[in-house]
Amino acid sequence: MEKKHKILIIDDDTLVGSALRRLLHILDAETTVTHDPAYGLELATQNNFDIIISDQRMKTLTGTELFRRLHNIKSNFSSILISGYADFDVLIEAFNQGLVDQFVAKPWDNKALVKQVRMLLKTHQSKTVGAEKDPGLQNFHGLLSGSSKMHEAFANAGKAARSNMPVFICGETGTGKELAARAVHIESHRSEYPFISFNCANFTESLMESQLFGHKKGSFTGAIADQDGLLARVQGGTLFLDEVTSMSIPLQSKLLRVLQEREYIALGSNQLQAFKGQVISASSCSLRQACESNDFRQDLRYRLEVISIVLPPLRDRGEDCVLLFRHFIQSIRPEETRPLDQELIEKLMSYPWTGNIRELENTANYLLAMTDYQTECFNSEHLPPEIKHYGPSNPSSNTLTTTLNKANTSLAVRICRPKDISADELSYALNLHHRSRTRTAAALGISRMTLWRLMKRFDLSQ
Repeated sequence: MEKKHKILIIDDDTLVGSALRRLLHILDAETTVTHDPAYGLELATQNNFDIIISDQRMKTLTGTELFRRLHNIKSNFSSILISGYADFDVLIEAFNQGLVDQFVAKPWDNKALVKQVRMLLKTHQSKTVGAEKDPGLQNFHGLLSGSSKMHEAFANAGKAARSNMPVFICGETGTGKELAARAVHIESHRSEYPFISFNCANFTESLMESQLFGHKKGSFTGAIADQDGLLARVQGGTLFLDEVTSMSIPLQSKLLRVLQEREYIALGSNQLQAFKGQVISASSCSLRQACESNDFRQDLRYRLEVISIVLPPLRDRGEDCVLLFRHFIQSIRPEETRPLDQELIEKLMSYPWTGNIRELENTANYLLAMTDYQTECFNSEHLPPEIKHYGPSNPSSNTLTTTLNKANTSLAVRICRPKDISADELSYALNLHHRSRTRTAAALGISRMTLWRLMKRFDLSQ
């Protein structure tokens, strides 16, 4: 007979404890409830529970302190903290210390809470079995990698999903930030609700506000009807804000209110509406850099970056360049069996891939289009010119690359000091990165908004 899961509920409110017991009865688990935190700690110490659910504010002991004491004794359990209070800083600290696996706000959504508990039970069971898999080219909801760095990011994304905390994803263009955000959504209890992606860099301030908050008819010229914004349409799902550092300071203030108060007001309206979803944000530069260059609010940073996931660039992911290149070839042409020759492999491994996964996939497409079916293997001869001629095989190109990299490094040391960047340096950096604002901003250590302001100041917008 399969062993029943064991759940412990600790809450000094007898009504809440009873309600949770009735709710979790559907899971067919052995559920124990106590209204005395000290006794709950004793029970948890002397017995093996799969999940322990505790209220945060109790008369004799807080939930975070209870978990802290318990973690000093044992760690083979999952923890859920429930609170109706805004102890945000305490909750963040507890989560970062590994004391809390999930946070649930009162009043909770019954369906969502049951799903969270069920997912934790499943995770706990898989840990108990302890089956190890060959890393290989793992697929995490569309993110593919054989790199230990990316596998660590996968693990962090899974943990972030179970935590129900705001997540910030940092990575260069083309590393898969939206895929990572979608993976967090899929892994979370919000997966049955919508996932909506919104790129802040693609909209003006006024249009962005209307898109996010919605508007009432007549609130501005062209508003011919009421329109719900993304905050309403996401319902209980996930709103992904890409390139969030491009958002203006006034709009950042309004987003901060949404995250703090869980409510907002549509343009042209005076009626408060509840925000029921979760926000995942991302940028090609860190929020710390954006804050230090005065382009981003520090308080908003702490609301968005409770959990941070860093996606390493392709050039730092070892053999992923070759593994993914083979994968793309097979995806485009499943019947293809020809191998890659050694020179091609060396080119793939040494090239910096500034466009990351997108550039690598485009290169695989290019190679297939340019390679004759009669060749016995794939070779570097049919790579795009900038990749084929990159590296030691072309001394003049290598010298130029070294020079550009040194110049790029000298510019990057100016991180967080945009006032020191001259017009010539900015023009040089833009040309170096093929006029890509995202790459240029990342190289200079500034936000896209700061870059835009500098380009406007020096008349380099074209």
